[in-house]
Amino acid sequence: MSLQPILVIGIISAILFGCGSASLLMVRLSNPRLLGLGWLGAALGAGGTGALLLLIDPRHLRLLSILLADLLVLGAFVLLNLAVMEVIALSEVPAISLVLLAAQAVADLFNIYGHGSAQVRITIVGLLIAAQTTQTVFLLLRRTAPAVRSPARVISVVLIGFIAWNFLRSVAIGTGMLRNRTFAGRPLSYQIQIYTDVLYLIVALGVAFGFFWMTTAGLTAEVEALANTDPLTSVLNRRAFLRSFQEEFNRAQRFCTSFALLLLDLDHFKQVNDRHGHLVGDEILCTAVHNMKAAVRDIDLIGRWGGEEFIILLPQANAATAQIVAERVHAGIHKPVPSNEASKHIRFTASVGIAIGHPGDSVEEIFRRADDALYRAKSAGRNCIRSAISEPSKQFQGEYSCQSEKA
Repeated sequence: MSLQPILVIGIISAILFGCGSASLLMVRLSNPRLLGLGWLGAALGAGGTGALLLLIDPRHLRLLSILLADLLVLGAFVLLNLAVMEVIALSEVPAISLVLLAAQAVADLFNIYGHGSAQVRITIVGLLIAAQTTQTVFLLLRRTAPAVRSPARVISVVLIGFIAWNFLRSVAIGTGMLRNRTFAGRPLSYQIQIYTDVLYLIVALGVAFGFFWMTTAGLTAEVEALANTDPLTSVLNRRAFLRSFQEEFNRAQRFCTSFALLLLDLDHFKQVNDRHGHLVGDEILCTAVHNMKAAVRDIDLIGRWGGEEFIILLPQANAATAQIVAERVHAGIHKPVPSNEASKHIRFTASVGIAIGHPGDSVEEIFRRADDALYRAKSAGRNCIRSAISEPSKQFQGEYSCQSEKA
């Protein structure tokens, strides 16, 4: 009768783990983009099977109930680590995990056929699980992308609490601190075993929830990136650029700062497509974007405005800064990129128009000035830079009113 609570908890855990495993595997098969859920389902299946084997009387099927059960329980945490590796796109062989599994097998064989004890076995199992879980936490905290950082931290907190409990329990059992101690009329080691079984169940549920959150957050971020970026050049598409521009425009109006727009057009690009084909034209576009990214500042935003036209937003830039960045972009636009063979043999140039946005401007006015500047560059023979002539007459009034407000 004294083992009835442990049996009940073990059976419930095994059933929940089995159902969770089947559910996660079906979800993963139905949606291959939900990374990590397949390995997590396998981890729950291994953990549930290990829990069932531990319920077998160790006097029967001793090797199966101890060696295999311990390997399955530790293997569940190894599979959890593989789930994290799949989410963060890490394809390395988990050498540490293999070493831990080998150490567990050796320890169990020594315990069964040597002179080990149950206390030593439990201590080793707990410490190896803590070591494997620590590696998983390290990956979650150090290697996850910003889009999934919040759920990764939640999972890490759950696992860190589990590591602390597992480590303290292993040390207490290994040093004999629980020997001959009782609590509420039962051996203290028995009570701690019940708490440990319940904790395993809570951790499994918490990790499963966190993984659903992490995979869906990652998938959402991927979908948003696809919706906001140009599929060929991977810069912002027109819609996403306009949204970012509106945010910068509002910020500039609120804090009375200037910014700049560079509107860039690859010269005679249609001739490149007609003469060399669209695949070569695509390489030219990617080369141009690569060189633009190398020429602009970290805070600047590049968008594909349409066809061979690109637009660059320079936050907090005045006319002098915009001119410097435009000259860098113009000078480096045709530099060959090693991965693009076409750009090594075809020289291409660009025309660039500059417009400065000031407090008091309208969005339409700024884009009109940038378009006029680009038209002037093309009219001047292309392959050059021109700035907008008709800057707003209220520029100095706007600056004066901003200074007055700040004073």
